[in-house]
Amino acid sequence: MGDFFAAWRAMEKAYKAGKLRAIGVANFYPFMLENLIETVEIKPAVDQIELHPFFQRERDLAYMSVKNTERARRRWLCGGISTAA
Repeated sequence: MGDFFAAWRAMEKAYKAGKLRAIGVANFYPFMLENLIETVEIKPAVDQIELHPFFQRERDLAYMSVKNTERARRRWLCGGISTAA
């Protein structure tokens, strides 16, 4: 895993400059998301995660709900991304 904190700081700078409307992550487990949230100034707006009938990630979804992080789910069978409510 690379230095995603440095990448995040660069995205925060771009966000503050008005070049980005939101910043998000993909496939962060709760412990990774918690570490990031505690370290950065702007928390992730979304965490795009893989979900399907054999990989529900209910704990991860509950954690993201507590942290007010939007969930974007990849629909592998249908293609595309949907945003969870």
